[in-house]
Amino acid sequence: MINLQNYLKHNNPEIASKISITIKKNMRLKINVEREKIIEHVFNIINDSNFSDFIGYLEFEYKGEIGNGLGPTLEFYTLISDKIRGDKNLWYKTTDGSLYPKLIEDENNSNNSYNIKMFKLLGYIVGRAIFDDRLLDIPLNKIFWDRVLERGVVFESLKYIDENLYKTISDFFELIKQKNDYIKNNNINKDKLKEINFDEIILYNKCKLSELDIYFTFPGYDINLKPNGDNILLTMNNIEEYINLIYDFIFFKGVNALFDSFKEGFNMNFDINKMQCFTSEEIEEHICGSKEIKWEKNNLYENLNPEHGYTKQSKIFNDLIQFMCNLNDAQKKKFLIFSTGSSRLPIGGFKSLSPKLTVVKKYCEEGSNPNDFLPTVMTCQNYLKIPEYTRYDILEKKILLAMEEGCNEFSLS
Repeated sequence: MINLQNYLKHNNPEIASKISITIKKNMRLKINVEREKIIEHVFNIINDSNFSDFIGYLEFEYKGEIGNGLGPTLEFYTLISDKIRGDKNLWYKTTDGSLYPKLIEDENNSNNSYNIKMFKLLGYIVGRAIFDDRLLDIPLNKIFWDRVLERGVVFESLKYIDENLYKTISDFFELIKQKNDYIKNNNINKDKLKEINFDEIILYNKCKLSELDIYFTFPGYDINLKPNGDNILLTMNNIEEYINLIYDFIFFKGVNALFDSFKEGFNMNFDINKMQCFTSEEIEEHICGSKEIKWEKNNLYENLNPEHGYTKQSKIFNDLIQFMCNLNDAQKKKFLIFSTGSSRLPIGGFKSLSPKLTVVKKYCEEGSNPNDFLPTVMTCQNYLKIPEYTRYDILEKKILLAMEEGCNEFSLS
């Protein structure tokens, strides 16, 4: 697989120049944000002309909280991912839960203008995450990138977005084939075609197509596929037009304004066409990191570093590994946010995490009981400090509590 960062540095002189200057001068711009106003802060960045010429890294910290540097910055991208991914007004309900834009009919409509504005923000965040080598938990649909990069999409592409709609349209194609076979086998000429009611001849699940009360609107949306579409009944005589309009709307007309807005935001960081050499799957992995969240005991043992009071033979270290293996998927994400600031690991998992997740002993005041203290973290260094708990169940209880209490603020640093 091509490495995205290396490709940008070596194949784009403008970006290479910017990145090399950034590294040389170590240019970092710190932005102080409020957790509840993260979206507004990103809009401020996009609309501030001073940011358009900034060539360094963006770092984020939170008002009224301890912590700065890499940890809060990574958590910023996790939080913005959650906000965007969780906004149901933006997304089509896909079969596999990946993200594809919710279709819009009129870009001048106030509700749709919100979506257009948000896709510009999304484009900026994705481009900035790539430029700064950050991870986002925004799993964009495979066809999203095919459309953004203006690659061809065929009817079969629909199955990656809406498997049920794909199946229905596939059935309609079969009806068209039956109709064409009937015409061919009966030597029906163009003049006779007008006299034949194919709804009586070609049935769909033993029903006439016209009896299904399907109109020229997009399924699940109050959007006409053509003028007065909500009054035009689907029949065997207009089924081909219906399929063509469905295809055009889900891949082009209903999303063009959103993809244009996404590209506008993305291009504020670098030219999106530089992504052409990557497959959609490669882009998704570079942006989101590893999908794999199976943490095997041996892998954790090899790739977590015990230091400063603990070794690989320490009971606490081995209890921690057992604890991590016992977590469910949702808990694993919380553990990652708590310990690294990001909800995903880079490609390669813990082996590729930089710096490595390091487990050290948290020393308590003399005479105090270690069981009374929570673990703490330094997410900028992936540093996990754990008291020497006397039992596994105490370690489990304390880390779970810390994950809940500390993953949304930097008060346990």
